[in-house]
Amino acid sequence: MSKAIRIALKGAAWYWPCRLSDSLINRRRATADKRILIVRHSGKQPYRFGYFLDWIQQEFPAIRARLELRLLPCRIRDFSPYVLHVPWLQDPVAEWTPRGYRQAMELAAQCEARGIPVLNPVDRTAHSIKSECTQRIARAGVRTPRIVPIGDVKGFRESLGGLEFPLLIREDRGHGLPAYLVESLADLDRVPIGRFAHPIASEYIDVRSSDGLYRKYRYLAAGSGGVTRHLMIGSHWEVRPDNRVRTDSMRAEELAYLEAPEPNYAALERARQALEFAVAAFDYSYDRQGRLVVWEANPYPDLSYPKHPTQRYTFPYVQRSYAAIVRLYLEMAGLPVPRKLDEMLAGQAPATSREAA
Repeated sequence: MSKAIRIALKGAAWYWPCRLSDSLINRRRATADKRILIVRHSGKQPYRFGYFLDWIQQEFPAIRARLELRLLPCRIRDFSPYVLHVPWLQDPVAEWTPRGYRQAMELAAQCEARGIPVLNPVDRTAHSIKSECTQRIARAGVRTPRIVPIGDVKGFRESLGGLEFPLLIREDRGHGLPAYLVESLADLDRVPIGRFAHPIASEYIDVRSSDGLYRKYRYLAAGSGGVTRHLMIGSHWEVRPDNRVRTDSMRAEELAYLEAPEPNYAALERARQALEFAVAAFDYSYDRQGRLVVWEANPYPDLSYPKHPTQRYTFPYVQRSYAAIVRLYLEMAGLPVPRKLDEMLAGQAPATSREAA
C-alpha cells in the first residue's frame, strides 16, 4: 500500500473527529474579526504545532484569537474575515496527498484572487526537494552538495553519476530520512536502493572540525529576517540528537552562536529568495577550509523544544523562533506587531518585511 493511500485512509478516519475538535477550539480561541486561516490535513499530524499555539496563547492571547484552524478540503463561503492563509502541510505535499495538493492549490488561488496573501503555498514548498533545492541554492552563489538522481542502479554503479567515493545515498523527497555513507562498491551493494522512492546520490563534504566533531548550525528564516535556532555538535557525520556531544564547552559554543546575529545572513537570505520560501530552516556547516556549506532548507521545520533535559537552556531561543514566525504572520496580514515581539527579536537578523516575504 502506498504512502498516499495510507494517509488518505487515515485522513478519512480522523477527519470528523479532528473537524469537531477544530470547531470547539475555534469557538473558544478564534474570536477576532480579522483572522489567519491555518489549514492542515487530518491524516498527517494535524496537531503537530500544538506547542506553538500553546505558546502564543500564553504570551499573546490576542494574537491567538486571530488563528483559525481548518482541515482540507476547506470550503469557505465567506472570505471576508481572513487576512492571511497559512498551509500547515509537510512538504512536498503532492508526494503524500495528490488530492490534498489540488485542494490546497485551489484554496490558495481563491485567497489570492481576493487579495489574501498565502504564506509558503504548497507549490513553492515543493522547492525543498533536494535535487531542486540544492540547484536553486547553488545558483544563489551558496555551496551545496552536488546531487545526482539514481534512475538506473546498474548504470550508476558503473559511473557513480560523475561523483567520487565517499558519497551518500539518500531519498530525494522529505526530511529526516535515513542516509547511507558509501565508501566503496561493496558498500554500495549493501544499500537497499530499491526501498527508496526517489533515490539520489549526494556528494560527501567533509565538515569534521579539528577536534574530530561535526557541527550543524540551524538558522530560521522568517521573511527577510530570522533567528539563530541551534548549534548541534555531534560525534557522527550525520549529526542527530542521539549523537550530540553535551559538555560545558559545547554549551558555551552554542550559546555564543545563539546570542549573536546569524553570521551568514546575506548568503542565506539569497538562498531563501531563490527558493521562494517565506519561512525556512537552513541547516549548514563549514568545510575543513572554513567555507559555508548549506545542506538543505526545510519550509516546514520541527519547531518543538529539545527533549533532553540538559538542553533547557535553549528554551528562550526556541521561543524566539516562535516570535519570528508570529511577527511574519502579522506583517504579511497587515496587522499590528506588539512591541514585545520586537523586543524578543532585538539583535537578530533584520526585521521581517511584508514586501520581501
